[in-house]
Amino acid sequence: MKTWNVITIFSSLFIIIACSDSPESKEENTPEALLESINEMDDSLHALVDKRMRVDTFEIDKLVYHEAINRNKEFYSKYPDHEKAERSLEKIASMYLQIGIESEAAKWRDSILINYPENENKIGILEMQMNYYDYDNYDPEKIKYYTEQLLELKNLPEGKKEDYEFRLKHIDKTFEELIMIRMQENDSLNSVEAENI
Repeated sequence: MKTWNVITIFSSLFIIIACSDSPESKEENTPEALLESINEMDDSLHALVDKRMRVDTFEIDKLVYHEAINRNKEFYSKYPDHEKAERSLEKIASMYLQIGIESEAAKWRDSILINYPENENKIGILEMQMNYYDYDNYDPEKIKYYTEQLLELKNLPEGKKEDYEFRLKHIDKTFEELIMIRMQENDSLNSVEAENI
């Protein structure tokens, strides 16, 4: 009886291995095939979001997002050097954000910053990272890290530069405490201006 079970197990394993090496499964794992499956999910999500905008009671099943995320992860893991790999990481981070798993979104945004340091939306990604550790998950070291990264950028607008320098100056304060400092500074400035009139 035991011999029969061993033979059955080995036969099953052989069939699984043989099927996974079939030309059909290899075809399904080409970059084009995976991108097509990602596009199908994008189209499905787009249709569901449109329906959500029209029907207040309609909820999109989070499993749809997870399936889209998994397809993008598979593409990125198999083809990290493909021209669409960066876009897959962006989609993964965005979809985690949409379903409220912010810690995963932050993790994947870090992957974008590490693997694609010249990303065209680098300022936005760094700001999202800084804000995540400022509002949701207060961590002064992380805030400092992302703020310093932002301040190193040559194309950072001057107004934002001043805000980030202010943030670094008060790195020991939580976001709520920072708002209080700003309000006190504005009150002081308004008092001085009123006296000068």
